[in-house]
Amino acid sequence: MFKHRRVRVTCVLVVGWIFFTVVEQRSGQTTWPASLLHALVWALAVSGTWWFAEMTQLGPRTARPVPPASATNSSRGPGVPVADLPGEDGDRREREPAAGRAREDGRRSA
Repeated sequence: MFKHRRVRVTCVLVVGWIFFTVVEQRSGQTTWPASLLHALVWALAVSGTWWFAEMTQLGPRTARPVPPASATNSSRGPGVPVADLPGEDGDRREREPAAGRAREDGRRSA
């Protein structure tokens, strides 16, 4: 149920409205309708802050994946893929075409 953001924000709004209504009613000499209105303003402020905090979090879909240790070159530092470095893996691939890949002259290798 709490998987969706709108459900969580709505729950924060409702629970906050109830909580702030009780606090307003017990702390001051206000009527119930006035307490409900004042509490609604505070609950909207809290749920708006909650919504903003959830919207600005870095989620798992936007996070960068960490490359495995075998795909990095330790001499160049962490996080540098071997295939992106000139002259290391790229030259070997150009000299030895993989099986089934077309060569520069258009023929396929065995």
